[in-house]
Parts: sequence; C-alpha cells; structure tokens
Amino acid sequence: MNDTTICTYTGNHVDLSAPSPEVVNLDDIASSLGKLARFNGHTSAFYSVASHSLLVAIIAERVFGGNPYLRLVALLHDGAEAYLGDACSPVRRLSAFAPFNALMAEWEKAVFSAFGADRAAADDAIKRAAKFADWQALLIEERAYMGGRLIIEDKTIHPAVNHLDPETMFAPVSTVGVFKDAVTSAAAYVRRIGEKGIPAGDPHCFCLRHPYEKQTNGDPVMIVTSLCPSHGAEVTA
Repeated sequence: MNDTTICTYTGNHVDLSAPSPEVVNLDDIASSLGKLARFNGHTSAFYSVASHSLLVAIIAERVFGGNPYLRLVALLHDGAEAYLGDACSPVRRLSAFAPFNALMAEWEKAVFSAFGADRAAADDAIKRAAKFADWQALLIEERAYMGGRLIIEDKTIHPAVNHLDPETMFAPVSTVGVFKDAVTSAAAYVRRIGEKGIPAGDPHCFCLRHPYEKQTNGDPVMIVTSLCPSHGAEVTA
C-alpha cells in the first residue's frame, strides 16, 4: 500500500493516482456519499452528498423529463467524491487546487464509465441539464439547511421543484440504500438500451424539456440530445 492508496468501505485498496473504472464499486460510493456532509457540514442538520445526488436526479426528471441518461448522470455527478472527498466549490476555485481538479475530472470519467454513463456525461445537452439541476438543488438545500444565508445574486427556483424540501424527503439512515438502488436501476436501464434497444412500452424520445421556454401551443420546447434514439442524428449529423 503506497502513499496514494486508500482502503475503501468494502476493503478495496484504491490508488488515487490511477483512476480506473475497474476499481469503482457502488457499495463504496454509496457508503461514502451517505456519510459525506454537504457544505462542509455547515448546515442546521446533517445532510449527505448521497441525499444531494438523489435530489439532483429528482429535479432533473421534474424539470427536463424522464431521460434515463440524465438520471444516471445526475445520480453519479458527485460519485468521484467517494474517492477524493468533497472539497467545497470555493476551495476548488483556488489556483492551488488546479491539480486536484484535474484529478477529480479523471475520477469522474472513471465513475461514469464504470456505470455506462460516459457517453451521456459527454453529451452537451445532458451536461447542461445536470448542471442546472445541481444548481437548483443547491438553492433548495441552502434554503432548507442554511436559512438562505449564502450570498447568491439569483436564487430563482424553477416552479416545478420549488416545493421540494430535502429535510422531509430523505432519512439519513436509509439514504445509502435508496441511492444504491437508484443507481443500480438507472444503470441497468441504460445498459439494456445499449444492448437491446428501447424496451417495449418505453418512450422513444429522450429529448429534454427546456426548463423555461414553451411553444405557442403551451408545450415545452424540446432540447435534442445526441443520445435520443429518435432525434439524436440531428445532433451528430
């Protein structure tokens, strides 16, 4: 065991200097994220990164629609923190943290790849949607756990998710199991699509609803993703 190796929850020895999908383990991720505190613990009650990830996935679905790739990316967007820890955003903006950020990016790729979400995580529309859902989660969380004290110029929360309250949605004891089940289900669905095509009865359009813009008839404007089986060629052509 060298000085860049950690021992995980399941007993795996993982060299942090060598990110690889082969060493990524869902039990390790779920256990770690279920114990990691959001906002460096500066909250009125314990709130985990696992709960945050579940909230991001819920927001993504309610704002953008039921895109299975987006759901998986939303669930796993902080998965690399199970290995490198949760350095808060102000710390990661420091120039001294540039090497850490580069390593985090490599671990994020490894985690996404391990669960078949690498193509989805690279899709521009899905990346933007996941980032929006992550931002909305932060606003909802700081309202619930920090009394709205963060200095943020625009605290607008999308009406489809403005009612969400993580304090009543997630029980810390059960979050680890819920997170693990959610990732297992989402990854299996995405894998099934890749292997066998769209399962019977499932929607054939995985385009994303625009978070705010609507057509003249009131229907949401759709954002085409490269992974949509019906319209993806429009992006990749």
